[in-house]
Amino acid sequence: MSKLTNSGIDGIGVVPLGTHCCNIFDTKEQLLDTLIPYFIEGLNNNELCIWISSDLIDRAYAQTVFSERIPGFDAFVKDYRIEIWHYQDWYLENGVFSKERVMNKWAGKCQEVDIKKFNGLRVAADNSWTTGPYWDQWVSYEAEVGKTIAQYPMLALCNYHLASQKPDQLIDMMLTHQAAVLHKDSRVKVVADSPHGRLVRNLEEKISALEQLNKSYLSRMRS
Repeated sequence: MSKLTNSGIDGIGVVPLGTHCCNIFDTKEQLLDTLIPYFIEGLNNNELCIWISSDLIDRAYAQTVFSERIPGFDAFVKDYRIEIWHYQDWYLENGVFSKERVMNKWAGKCQEVDIKKFNGLRVAADNSWTTGPYWDQWVSYEAEVGKTIAQYPMLALCNYHLASQKPDQLIDMMLTHQAAVLHKDSRVKVVADSPHGRLVRNLEEKISALEQLNKSYLSRMRS
């Protein structure tokens, strides 16, 4: 039976390691408000934490904000308990994305978790960079990596910027994750059911929520 861990995300709460979640956000502060408690819970539970940044919250900015808002952050960095990467360094090699190479990297990190006696691996990434030429590859990767995550003591939070993705792309992502958090108009909607740490997909709720986002997107395009 998988170990349980507190995600730190309101509405999702305690989940089994091996859970694959996504967070759709509208502003930088919404993203940070999700990431900070997410990583605090992981660090307090002796999990190896990894943040993969994009240009929205780059490595330098993340280092500064995390230092201010995560107690003991600088010591955690010194002890190699939290790592900050840029997406180009983690996901790409000479500008080329390979899902096999990336999944092998995750497997390597899970081996490190076992060797160093961490309680799990906790990952969050801003994947807003994937729109454009990488998208088809990325959809395939997200579907495949979810199966990989389920086999490891790993919690993953994939973040997507509302303004950077098209509604159909957001639907693709919500359907490949076990739970989704939506930030819209200063409100948070969790499209998931997680009694006792077990997430149950609710397809109708996800589609309904994305239809509302689609209306919002079309309204922005017209204005």
